[in-house]
Amino acid sequence: MLAAAGVFVAASSAFGLAAESSDSLLVFTQPSNGSAIAGRFESKTRPALAELAESMGVALEVVDVSSAGAPADVALTPLIVFQNHRGRSVYQGRTDTLDRVRNLVRTARFRPQVAAVLERPGVPFERRGRMTLATPIKVTRLAGMPPKGFDADAFSEAAAGWVRDAAAARGAQTNAPARLGRSDRQFYLDFFPHRSADGVLSLGLAAYSQFHCHEPVFVQTDPPLSGAWDDREALFSEAFGVLMDAVDRVIAGSQLGDGFDPVPAETPAPTWAALGLALPPAPPDAAPPPVAIDRWPTDWVMVDPGPGEPPAVQFAFAAPQDAYRGEATRVWGTLTLGSPGGGGIIAGATGRFAADPASVTMGEADLDSEIHASMLDVAAHPESFFVLEKTEAQRVSPEFGVLTPAVLHGTFTMKGHAVPLTVTASMEPVTAASGELRLVLDARWSLGLLQPFGIDGPSGDSGGGDTLEFAARLLFAPAQSPSGS
Repeated sequence: MLAAAGVFVAASSAFGLAAESSDSLLVFTQPSNGSAIAGRFESKTRPALAELAESMGVALEVVDVSSAGAPADVALTPLIVFQNHRGRSVYQGRTDTLDRVRNLVRTARFRPQVAAVLERPGVPFERRGRMTLATPIKVTRLAGMPPKGFDADAFSEAAAGWVRDAAAARGAQTNAPARLGRSDRQFYLDFFPHRSADGVLSLGLAAYSQFHCHEPVFVQTDPPLSGAWDDREALFSEAFGVLMDAVDRVIAGSQLGDGFDPVPAETPAPTWAALGLALPPAPPDAAPPPVAIDRWPTDWVMVDPGPGEPPAVQFAFAAPQDAYRGEATRVWGTLTLGSPGGGGIIAGATGRFAADPASVTMGEADLDSEIHASMLDVAAHPESFFVLEKTEAQRVSPEFGVLTPAVLHGTFTMKGHAVPLTVTASMEPVTAASGELRLVLDARWSLGLLQPFGIDGPSGDSGGGDTLEFAARLLFAPAQSPSGS
């Protein structure tokens, strides 16, 4: 029946699943449209998803939207959806990041997503077929030499307005809030203005996927866009065009899993049931669903990564010295979430995260000994730590199946020297393999080592080679059981 409707079903028996299993990964595709994204998904990602589904005891069902149509809330392809008798959850992440797909399956098996629309006032957006593409804008404060009588806040506000005007000129909507469903997408556009003493305005540019707020999918900084200060409105308009052209290239040909094909607006929209994809009945031996969380735990404690998961903290020197890399193997910490009435559960987060410098390893015993003794002086300074003092976030509270971007502000201390540190991060609640509630904090930051820590980079290179880039994936468990969990 499904095959006749244009649906290919990987039968449960092919994966050795029990016949009563109600877990399915649904994948909506448009293989016949000939796009690079569709071709890459078919050749690379779909086979990997089949292996993942088999390993987790989940049936894989693939829907060809071009011939079968798709439910109205399927706005782009490839789109991955998990469903069982408890509900349906749309995967929001890079299609190539299978660890996050695994997290979705683990979590949604017990706690499916709730229907939700993210409303973002002041964000330009446009319709592409069924889907909405939103482009949040950030203009940093002017660097360099401002003109006499300069008002930094007024400039940033005016510049954002010029960008919104440029978006409107290209057909985007700017007056109504962007309303984003699970299969809509965002790309963040950042503008970095600098004015020289002779009145030249330069704009560095970066675009970020909504699924990775640490590493941009596009950067233009060398050379930046530049022009006369008096032509700043036209320069910001040009910069928006450059960024949108870059976003279009990512959408059409991303090698990281950020690309997609919008579902055409005229595509038939059968119901899930009409496609044979209604939620199945509960198996006779199905475990009762967990009680809904009506109050998120306030206090969390860091736990060790599970088998096969990345180390909590990894680091590497900046390119071209990035062959020098390693990890810290002893890491601990606590996280305290805020209250809904105190500015937000996530935005109110504080914490303290620490590592033992003696656990730093680059994989060579002799090199590690030198690092511990001469570089980190672990005998005198047995702990390096970051105190989280303030958090910025777009969402009030954690949400299953959703990455919440955040910016963490605090103080980092190493070798007795304390420096202010800003960290780009994302937060997501997940269900561990054991079925227990966990919170993942994924963070990225860079740190110069020569000043004030007195540490040279590889081969004594202090000319930019002393920058260390960190990646952390910190896993937290509730310090005590939450009410209603």
